[in-house]
Amino acid sequence: MKAAVYWVLSALPGNVRVQHLIHRHVTHTIPLPDETVRKYVWLAKRHVDLVAAHASKPLGELQFYEFGAGQTMLGPLSFYGFGVNSQVVVDIRRLIQLDEVQRIARLLHDPAYGLQRPPPPSLEAAGITYRAPVDARKSPFAASSFDVVSSTVTLEHIPPDDIYAIFEDCRRILRPGGLMSSIIDYTDHYSYGDSRLGPLNYLRYASKAWRRWNPPLFYQNRLRHSDYVGMARRAGFELVAEQLESVVDVPAPTDVHGEFARYEKADLFATGSTVLMRKA
Repeated sequence: MKAAVYWVLSALPGNVRVQHLIHRHVTHTIPLPDETVRKYVWLAKRHVDLVAAHASKPLGELQFYEFGAGQTMLGPLSFYGFGVNSQVVVDIRRLIQLDEVQRIARLLHDPAYGLQRPPPPSLEAAGITYRAPVDARKSPFAASSFDVVSSTVTLEHIPPDDIYAIFEDCRRILRPGGLMSSIIDYTDHYSYGDSRLGPLNYLRYASKAWRRWNPPLFYQNRLRHSDYVGMARRAGFELVAEQLESVVDVPAPTDVHGEFARYEKADLFATGSTVLMRKA
């Protein structure tokens, strides 16, 4: 049913607005629940800590660029709260919801979220520039414009050929020695709404069969960790640090399709990763 709904949404004009209304009034995932806010603040802290440990300049002097910023600006606002002073954030479609951005900014004033400083009431005051639509495969920014590129649970929703083009463009716009920090979710996103499905359920399907369940507005590429690292290396990056998460207390699927036979077990059954690459 969910796949059918997303196929219909994908074909509708103005589908982003319709999707937002469904999230707000049907699934009630907007406004973001506190559990989700805490998760994304924690992910932002993971980015920042990793970059701060390997950057050649203090965090406050680094120019950040994030693709796939989303509706709420929770990630960029959290970056600001942890000490990032200058950011350009982009989406391929204009997704930002200003009322939710303002609500999140107020919410992050609560010391319980652990930010070093509360976000100001406007993105501009936080040093955040939002631009959309921007195609991250060929962004309009000059070469060597940024010190850090980040993406947070975005890459798994992008077709493989486009990912490689994005990595090439990220290398172009990064300054020498610049860093690319990526947090990637390798799980079947249908499992978040259906407890009967394991986190790696989608590995059961051949590519042809999976197309049925893979509408554009809920696209999942099913790439594994080694695929991303390999593409980044071919695009001119070197690996600095990586952290893999794996299935815990959940049986790994026993009926993985033969298309995935080439992967090592740890790679195949990883559920997420944080990867830091440097422009070689």
